[in-house]
Amino acid sequence: MMGYSYGCVVDAGSSGSRIFLYRWPKQKDGPTEEVFNEEITPGISDPEHGLAALQELVTLARKALPQYHGGNINENKRLAAYLRLYVSRQVGKSHQWREEGIYDWLTINYMKNGGALPDRLSPTYGALDLGGASTQISFNEARAKHSRHIAATNKSNSNNPCYPVGYVDEITNLNGSSNWDECLLSVSQLFDPANCVDDGESCFDSASLTQLASHEEKFVATSAFVFAWDFLQLKTGANTDDLATLNKQAKQICNMEFSQQLRHYRQYKRRSNGSSVRTTTKPHAQCFNAAYSYHLLSAGYSMPITNTPIEVNDIKSWTLGMMLVEANNLTKISNGELYSNLLYSYEYVFAGSTLVLMLLTSLVWRRKRRQVHYLPHVTKSQAL
Repeated sequence: MMGYSYGCVVDAGSSGSRIFLYRWPKQKDGPTEEVFNEEITPGISDPEHGLAALQELVTLARKALPQYHGGNINENKRLAAYLRLYVSRQVGKSHQWREEGIYDWLTINYMKNGGALPDRLSPTYGALDLGGASTQISFNEARAKHSRHIAATNKSNSNNPCYPVGYVDEITNLNGSSNWDECLLSVSQLFDPANCVDDGESCFDSASLTQLASHEEKFVATSAFVFAWDFLQLKTGANTDDLATLNKQAKQICNMEFSQQLRHYRQYKRRSNGSSVRTTTKPHAQCFNAAYSYHLLSAGYSMPITNTPIEVNDIKSWTLGMMLVEANNLTKISNGELYSNLLYSYEYVFAGSTLVLMLLTSLVWRRKRRQVHYLPHVTKSQAL
């Protein structure tokens, strides 16, 4: 029986946490394979239940570990973007954002190349990850910033055009107005340099990604991009619909009331047997998601509206890329005492990282209690 090493990655996110168990052959080159994954909600933005969910995930992964392996597991924790966003504001920028971008690239090119990393002569894909509060490409934080901007500048108008009629934001008390054209216009202000505040958080560093790729190459867009395309019933994969098609489809769906949007979405999921994409847990946010994706790719990254060079793909997150790096490092270590000590030392990783997570989730909880103060000059009576 071939011996395998096993590695575990916990992606502790704001809305949900995910765990991935991987294996790779010992002492020789071979593919890194996913053998188990599980997702549990809520995420670490819920301080009361988030930590318990993390502990449950690790328990499930240990049960999935083959008995003959003896229980050794390389548990590697990475704080997902929601928590990192808060930490970076308190103690400085985190280098993990850059690392995660590299892991995204590794994951995408490993999967697109049939389970092997491409050589120098092979074409590669760029990686675009629109997920969580990641500062590589921010979504949740941008949505919050968008709501704060509306609340602060339109005190007599409590409507958010990106939210559907029938939905009320619990934090800002903004009502949805289901107006795609106004939504697209208001979101464009997030990318306007004139609205940039030099605080290290409000500025978007635009770049022309199309200059980095030839006319035959594409960027693979994952994470929340997938939910936006799926909610608007757009094609994904190799024949991904472009931004012009997104705009056309959004004019229909995003002008519907919330109940109509939900009914339309559920009918689509039934017709497509649920499709390959998980049903979004935030249907109210998908029109903002679509508008943000539109401006991010066109204004932020100078991509064309028609024939947009992207492939929206539900490839799993950066975790596989990180494990490829870990597996490569571990297989370079001999079977001697150093290897044994390394595996033994990993048994302490969960205990230490759990303590850190407990501390940081308490900080997040305190931040959420003060969140209402981030909405200047807006009271409940004014918003209503």
